[in-house]
Amino acid sequence: MSAAQPPAGRTHRLLATLRTVAYGYYDAAAKPVLRVASGDIIDVDTLLTNVPDRLERAGVPPDQIETSLRKIVAEVKDRGPGGHILTGPVFVDGAAPGDVLEVRVLSIDLAIPYGYNKQSAYQLTSIAGDVAITQLVDGKVGVHVKMPRHIFKR
Repeated sequence: MSAAQPPAGRTHRLLATLRTVAYGYYDAAAKPVLRVASGDIIDVDTLLTNVPDRLERAGVPPDQIETSLRKIVAEVKDRGPGGHILTGPVFVDGAAPGDVLEVRVLSIDLAIPYGYNKQSAYQLTSIAGDVAITQLVDGKVGVHVKMPRHIFKR
């Protein structure tokens, strides 16, 4: 093991449940649902930004819609103005405001055989190649992520 790679810490499992998601908002004051140490690994469940009835209208078979999505959409009442369902937040012990955190995506296991992207109309897509994401922040490139297709497992 090189000096650049600290030993792996504990592995945590973070499911998307009624108690572990923020529905429609981002809030730095939200209470963390998980505390981790630097070097820990987190296996996180995420959900897409849509609701079961719209997915079914778009042609997704009902048995391919995650039970957790159905439950969260039906039962979470504390919602913000947006539609995103975020798992977390996660608190990193020892981290302070202004710190840079390195996050490595080790793998992505697809829980469903479809993806969803809303532009001007609903579109269901599949992952055909490498995924590159660039986000503009204040007109400048703020985040760039490149994930090779082979890390997506199904």
